[in-house]
Amino acid sequence: MGRIIPALALLALLFSSSILRNVFANDSSSLSLEEQILEIQQKLEELFSSRNERLKQITAENRLLRQTVDNLAWGASLLEESMKSVELDHNMAEWNITRVSGQFDNTMTHQQFCASDNSLQDLLDEYYSACGAPPPSIMM
Repeated sequence: MGRIIPALALLALLFSSSILRNVFANDSSSLSLEEQILEIQQKLEELFSSRNERLKQITAENRLLRQTVDNLAWGASLLEESMKSVELDHNMAEWNITRVSGQFDNTMTHQQFCASDNSLQDLLDEYYSACGAPPPSIMM
């Protein structure tokens, strides 16, 4: 009884559909009612079978899509970690360059201050002219 009601509901829906019209258009006078019902049942089974196959296909495609999204999310998180690492490395390099540059400037200032010999002063003047910078004035 539980299987008959859905089948009857589908049969009622099919009366207005092209499937049922095609079944009855195919020489319905020579087919008995039982044969017509069997033919309708066969068409319904084919319809359900094709719908099930399509559902399986959509489910498989959905599974692949989810895997792709998960892989992209994983790749994005790796990229984010890499970018953070690059940023830290950049900050560390910037700090190191600033520190070395400051130490170099201090060393040059001390050498200029301590340069009482003309030959050392000439060497420093030559260094600054090679760098394209004017020699700083020495305050004594």
